[in-house]
Amino acid sequence: KLKIDKIYLVINKNEYVKYTSDKDYTVINPKSDKDIINILNKSICFLSTSESEGFGLPPLEAMSRGCCPIIVDAGGTSSYCFNGYNSLVSNKNNQKVLLKNIKLLINDKNFRLKLSNNGLDTAKKFSQKNISSAWYNLIINYNINSENKNKQNLINYVRDKINYLIFVFKNCDQKLKKNIFSELLL
Repeated sequence: KLKIDKIYLVINKNEYVKYTSDKDYTVINPKSDKDIINILNKSICFLSTSESEGFGLPPLEAMSRGCCPIIVDAGGTSSYCFNGYNSLVSNKNNQKVLLKNIKLLINDKNFRLKLSNNGLDTAKKFSQKNISSAWYNLIINYNINSENKNKQNLINYVRDKINYLIFVFKNCDQKLKKNIFSELLL
């Protein structure tokens, strides 16, 4: 039995989710971003069992509030969720690992704080200012004023750079990922 004081089940009002009332959790339908922020601020972990995501913003939002994501590897989250560094990630359909990860976060405060701090650092890299600056620099460095370049060349250039970064990201170890991608977004 887990020693959890309060469980919040946050459901988007636009989604239909069948659930039963239970004294062990509180169902919340947030009406605003502020409601979500308030829940994340008082939570130690964010559990997502989604098996398919584009970028998967909610775990990053949780990180920005110091809340540790426990997630299923859903594709898009792999661009910023690193198992044991800023989140706990399990394979799809592995409920035993999800439960083990929840227990680990509840029982190991030092590990939880490490993930939380690393998550806060990760979230800062994805701030609007940092992302805007990275795009701006990418476009400026392309030398738009060159005579031979047109819109299609710009699109191809950006696509090639992104594909290269994805290739590097998928094929390097954890420590190298941290070094390469933290410098890229600074």
